[in-house]
Amino acid sequence: QPAASVGRLVLDGMGNVSGVSSVNFAGYFLGNSVTGTYQAHNDCSISWSLQDDSGAYQHFSGTVTPDGKQVQFRQTDEGAARHGIMMQTAETCSAGDFRGRYHFSISGSTVPMVEGQSAGAVALQGTADADGGGGISVRLQDASGASPTGTAEVGDDCFVQVDLPVPATGGQMGSRKFRAMLVDGGKHLIGVETDAGAIVTLRMDAAR
Repeated sequence: QPAASVGRLVLDGMGNVSGVSSVNFAGYFLGNSVTGTYQAHNDCSISWSLQDDSGAYQHFSGTVTPDGKQVQFRQTDEGAARHGIMMQTAETCSAGDFRGRYHFSISGSTVPMVEGQSAGAVALQGTADADGGGGISVRLQDASGASPTGTAEVGDDCFVQVDLPVPATGGQMGSRKFRAMLVDGGKHLIGVETDAGAIVTLRMDAAR
């Protein structure tokens, strides 16, 4: 089944992991706390296992960049998602950490949740201006006219609840809601859509 997930993991330096994870799996958005263990090696490889509150385990392995700020990884369980990215975030965040112009991309697919709906692909790009106070204006690539305004609520745990005014189901102007993480000092925002039926990811990168 298609899936997209976002989470926050805390590695304590002694081989223990704790955190929270949210996943849009087959169109249903779910979230729970996780705990586990990890092993980091001198060759920059890392592996970890997570147990959710249902008792199920998931296993991952990847490679850490030399500065320790990013991990390219994959889930090693059979039939699991192929790849992922983990980026360093601050211990705490505030609204002012999400400010300035960002280039964004939204991509993924939709799955039917009720009779009569059809599956489809999602691919949107554009720029977004975050005002540092919870407002975010959006301009789609090649779009004209006024830039509609959405919201971005930054939590002190660096999770951001984003509501972007962009085309929704059927191509009509609406909004898409995301649960995202503010990472790398506010330079990037990565997340997944929380709307039912949408296995869709969001990435925002600060404009230089």
